[in-house]
Amino acid sequence: SLVTFLRAPALLHPERDISFRTTFHYGFIGLIFAVVTGRISGALVYAGLLPDPGTHALDDQSPLFLLFGAVLLAPLLEELLFRMQLKSFNGNLVFTMLTAAVVLLHFLPDGPLPAGICLVIMSVIYLLIRAWSGKSVSRKFRFWRYLFPVNFYLTALTFSFVHLYNFSRAESLIYIGLLYTVPQLILGLVLGYVRIRYDLKQAMLLHAFYNGTFFLLMFTEDLISKV
Repeated sequence: SLVTFLRAPALLHPERDISFRTTFHYGFIGLIFAVVTGRISGALVYAGLLPDPGTHALDDQSPLFLLFGAVLLAPLLEELLFRMQLKSFNGNLVFTMLTAAVVLLHFLPDGPLPAGICLVIMSVIYLLIRAWSGKSVSRKFRFWRYLFPVNFYLTALTFSFVHLYNFSRAESLIYIGLLYTVPQLILGLVLGYVRIRYDLKQAMLLHAFYNGTFFLLMFTEDLISKV
């Protein structure tokens, strides 16, 4: 089950038989958490217990833009970027190294020299791990057994933090950003599970279903408030 998997993420044999009912089930889980945690974050901001994150990038966007960008394009690109690599050893390793490099760069001085040094260090570490793990298939899979859960959670966290930049004051909130993007964190975990248990296409469909339903709820709420 989803809860059992999230307690100890591991590679699973994919199940090809998935119905719309199953997709709806996982999408509904994500929506419930999104609405609840979003309301809690909004209440904390309203009460002054959390800083105001500013305007959202999707505010005042046309319905056509939201349909194409958020419901069609975003699920495709984000699943290719974040979830496609989950079933690949090399993809796991590259994603982990790149994420570590981005985090490290955040604490280094700006400029091409620190960025270049960071890139060289991560490249060397990547090549050393590839050389070490490539000497034995059993060694590679033993290492992957430990790398996979780390990368799985890291993928969900990165997916969550990327969405922080939808807010205009994201840079000033980076250290508490997770408090504003809990819905995306939950969605990232659910999509990761669907990707592992089923396939990438199902994760894309679920992502599109989630975004479409979420924005439909937003439009409905906006229309009701104007009546």
